[in-house]
Amino acid sequence: METNEKNSLYKIFKSAAKHQLKKGDIIKIENHKIFFVLIDSGYIKRYLITDDGNQSIQAIYGPKTTFPLTPVYSALLNLTIYEGDEVTYYESMTDSIVHSLTKNQLQNLADSDPTIYKELFHSAGVRLKSNIQRLENMSLRSVDKRVADALLHYARNFGKQRSGGEVVIDLPMTHQTIANNLTIARETVSLVLGRLVDQNIIELLPKFHILIHDMQALKNSRS
Repeated sequence: METNEKNSLYKIFKSAAKHQLKKGDIIKIENHKIFFVLIDSGYIKRYLITDDGNQSIQAIYGPKTTFPLTPVYSALLNLTIYEGDEVTYYESMTDSIVHSLTKNQLQNLADSDPTIYKELFHSAGVRLKSNIQRLENMSLRSVDKRVADALLHYARNFGKQRSGGEVVIDLPMTHQTIANNLTIARETVSLVLGRLVDQNIIELLPKFHILIHDMQALKNSRS
């Protein structure tokens, strides 16, 4: 969910507990301590460690995004939509600033201001859109299309427009990060990105940023 500065939830978060994170710091979501988080600045990923010891990135969140949603539904609506581990881990991909609410704080705030439910409903829609994209990506037959689709997703969610229609992905994306997000080999990602560079569709910038020269050509690569 991207919150608007005029929204009740955003204003509440800005006055809530503040945490400064360094790149690589871990956030552990627990009911009694940190329950619901707003990213003020920076990028954070949710991940799992697979049975073979590799990292699988489930989601990436950027500024003005709130997470996680599943325990919120349980706390406010008594609706269980996730039956996995109760403790979830997140890692700061950059230096980040976040604000957090406890379970009791969120419950009390929702009781006093019902408009928060509307904002949470919007949040669920944004998260659903992202999950649909992830499912569609998994259905693509070639890794070239999957990588192109992922870059388009990053550009839409974390991109900054430049003159001439170019878009720079503000999120630092290493080849390994993209591989972990798509659950494919890093070497495969490197080969695909190399082909896109050769076609002058993208450019690899310092500090692992990616510049998209031609969004339409990238869309065509995904088709």
